[in-house]
Amino acid sequence: MPFRSDSSQISSRRVVVVDSEPASRERLVAFLKKEGFNALSAATALELYGLLSQEEFALAVIDDDFDDQHGLVVARFLKRNTSLPSIMLTSTVTHQARLAAYNAGALACFSKPLDHGELSVLVKNLLE
Repeated sequence: MPFRSDSSQISSRRVVVVDSEPASRERLVAFLKKEGFNALSAATALELYGLLSQEEFALAVIDDDFDDQHGLVVARFLKRNTSLPSIMLTSTVTHQARLAAYNAGALACFSKPLDHGELSVLVKNLLE
């Protein structure tokens, strides 16, 4: 069954970052690699779906908006069709935005600009 992940076969430190903004995406991937995670990136939802068909991940960090699909749709897809947990990044810091992310299936919701230290603690707690 495509997109289903067997957690016993996943590298416990493999993270995919999905963000349409190149600088933001590159900074986050570089930070996660510095923290010891195996981080890959995607710029669009379609690119993420392609990676999921070829690679196994332990966590997805998803921006809230892409050119091809909204981040909430991606989080909902992951929740319904995979065992891949997600963390949502949003530029809209409201109670409603956080609730929407949680209702879509995200485990956490962080505002941009991102506090890398806080994200690092959560990622470590989830994956280690």
